Amino acid sequence: MKTLVNITVALLTIAVAGCQNNGNTNTDADTARVTIKSIPGFPGLVDSLPMVDRTDADEKLKDISGSSFIPAPNGHKFEKVLAGIFVRNNHYVAIVFKCYTNVNKNWFRQILGTFDYKGKMIATEEIGMNAVSESKTEHSYTRMEPFFENDSIIELRTQWYVYSTNHESEPKSKGKLKLIKLDAKGEISHLPQENISFQDYLHRFPEVKVPIALDKVSDNSKLKPVSILTPFFNFEQHIFADTLQFYHFGKIMLPGKMPMLLYSTDEMEQGEGVIAPGYTLVVYTPEGKEIDRKMLLGREDAEGYYTQAENATIAADGTIHMKETLAEPIFYNMDQQDDWRFIWDLTLRQDAEGELVETRNSLEIASRFFDAKSMRTLLSSILPDESREEHSFEGISWIPFPHPVAIAVHIFHRNTERLAEVVLANQNLDITDRYVIFSNLKNTSYAGTMPTHLTFEEEGEHQPKGERNFIGTATLKINDKVLTITQNGKFTGK
Repeated sequence: MKTLVNITVALLTIAVAGCQNNGNTNTDADTARVTIKSIPGFPGLVDSLPMVDRTDADEKLKDISGSSFIPAPNGHKFEKVLAGIFVRNNHYVAIVFKCYTNVNKNWFRQILGTFDYKGKMIATEEIGMNAVSESKTEHSYTRMEPFFENDSIIELRTQWYVYSTNHESEPKSKGKLKLIKLDAKGEISHLPQENISFQDYLHRFPEVKVPIALDKVSDNSKLKPVSILTPFFNFEQHIFADTLQFYHFGKIMLPGKMPMLLYSTDEMEQGEGVIAPGYTLVVYTPEGKEIDRKMLLGREDAEGYYTQAENATIAADGTIHMKETLAEPIFYNMDQQDDWRFIWDLTLRQDAEGELVETRNSLEIASRFFDAKSMRTLLSSILPDESREEHSFEGISWIPFPHPVAIAVHIFHRNTERLAEVVLANQNLDITDRYVIFSNLKNTSYAGTMPTHLTFEEEGEHQPKGERNFIGTATLKINDKVLTITQNGKFTGK
């Protein structure tokens, strides 16, 4: 317990630095300054600590807080402190401290400290956090994670999410990636970004001749990887991927167009999701500022949702033609993917500012349950659930016509009688047409029983969002019958 008391004293200054960011503003983690003086009884502490699991920094850490809370100013306390050894060599030992301000909410600060073997501090750095800050004007959430490359290099990846006071559903976010280095003496320094011009950066990309079809993944073993320290690529969308696998594939320089750079990717895992190999195109200003980007080949997959890009071509004038699939689950109590697939035929062209303007040419809506046999099997699986209502609407989505049309799967069950159908509805949620997938109704009257209005658990939950400029053809196939959805919410081709 004597060692724990000494640790408590030593970590007081960590608490000061860690809680200074719990005020009314969201503070960049770069501004954190942490100071630890020394830890008496240090050799005993070092001998008792486990090595950090570099694939998961939360694993194998030892609880060193005992039964005591570690106090901090402004009413904050560290409720729990875990620790483990990152590096141990002849000159210093580097220890990771994970200090919880709220265990139940998983709010914490993660500190890396380097010490000599007498317990004298050499350097400290904040390397992780999970923190929330609120003020009168905004609610913000900050997440930082360390990724250990080797004994001396650590990637620090931070993302901020900021909600304004009206609590809009889509927060503003930004991400930042930086590298720190431990030298032979245990000092910690920040590695600066590359200091190169955009023209020099362009030289890393071979010229790509157009037209070109991007329908096969690249052999990235022959390509140079994108430096994490480059100022010309934003890793924000993939900042928490286990590894950042981007490569310089090629550049497209066309008269009257902004520069376009093609990056190839390897498979990356991000939390529960997987990002398949493919290509990402980024449009830049002549000075190297990113204007727009688009995945042209690949798939981003997480928890039953995915976006897939395929069949991309780039014409001689820079026009892009591709297919993009947006998929989401309908029946969340089943381990199924692509229950609902919206398959778009797209054309993209640069406008005068370099933005990629998207034209939706056509839409195909697909599902593995658009046939009677599969639907009957599905209903047998989900309908024994006693909590299900007699009528339910699943997967309500909107087709972005100028006057949006809702589409959903309606399921009815009463005793042993079951029915599943695809329904269309207007913006008032009045059902405008329907097509049966499966039915075994015998005693129930279809006309007198089926609802005429879409309903769902939360009113206002399903409303059309985004642009409403689709004027192309929308189709789906049910029981081998191809149906067209008109802009006034009707099926043709029955």
